[in-house]
Amino acid sequence: MKKKTKIIFYSVVTIAYMALIMFLSVSKTSDTLMRWHIDKFMHVGAYLVMGVLGYRTCIRIWSSLRPVTVAVAVFFLCSIFGVVIEFYQGMTGYRVFSYGDMGSNALGALIGVVVGVYLGGERSREDDIR
Repeated sequence: MKKKTKIIFYSVVTIAYMALIMFLSVSKTSDTLMRWHIDKFMHVGAYLVMGVLGYRTCIRIWSSLRPVTVAVAVFFLCSIFGVVIEFYQGMTGYRVFSYGDMGSNALGALIGVVVGVYLGGERSREDDIR
């Protein structure tokens, strides 16, 4: 795949995934998940995927930056996204604000970025040549 095509592909997938997370985060849910704290595992998993997608997208968009710089930026962007969603949930009236959810989101984002780095989300020589 050409570099531009990869950037567009990863960008669309990442934005669509973030929209899905936003939709699910403000939808009404069962109290059963919160009672058993299963939702914390769901937060970690959701933000892990977001971290991987975000890293693989941004390493191509910000190709002039070092991979560690991109990884740190993606971690903070994913974490901020989670914080904003938590504040919004607190304003809905049917969802609750939770510092635990924020921590789970940040942990998932951190793991996701690390996984993204180790999956080889870095620029390839093929991308640099084109």
